[in-house]
Amino acid sequence: MTKVVAEFRKGLEDLGLLTKNKYLKTKEEYAKKFGFIPSEGDVLWGLSNQLLLEAMEKENRHKMKMIYFSQALFLHKSGKDCFKLLQETGKCELREYQQSGVVEKVEILTRGKKSCPDCQKLAGKIFTIEEAFKRVPIPVKECSYKINPEAPTGWCRCCYVEVIE
Repeated sequence: MTKVVAEFRKGLEDLGLLTKNKYLKTKEEYAKKFGFIPSEGDVLWGLSNQLLLEAMEKENRHKMKMIYFSQALFLHKSGKDCFKLLQETGKCELREYQQSGVVEKVEILTRGKKSCPDCQKLAGKIFTIEEAFKRVPIPVKECSYKINPEAPTGWCRCCYVEVIE
């Protein structure tokens, strides 16, 4: 098991989404279905997608956000493109704010001077939730911060925070 796969597994466990029994049952199902024992990464990826579907059916935006985030981090650390999954993470966050019935605007929070120049341009910008859905300002496509330097896209650390007026 690689370090990246172990981190993905631990992340799902820490979120309370994965148990040893659930993992073993899924691995056994996949082995029967495909005729070979799948890798741990493949089992975890398939299982995370099953968990995502369950969260979607229940419209549990927070759980969806956390699964998308875990999948994006796994891809990024594996040296793969994670941009679309980071976008979904942000959209789930916006939907959570929208469903609250209280939040109408969001502000972009960056890592300040520790952010890349493209992310710094968004620091403090305020959008209505509708504008944020239309513009999708984060994650920043051109973000140059990377956890894994071999990843094709950046790991944008910007996030939305609610603006309560």
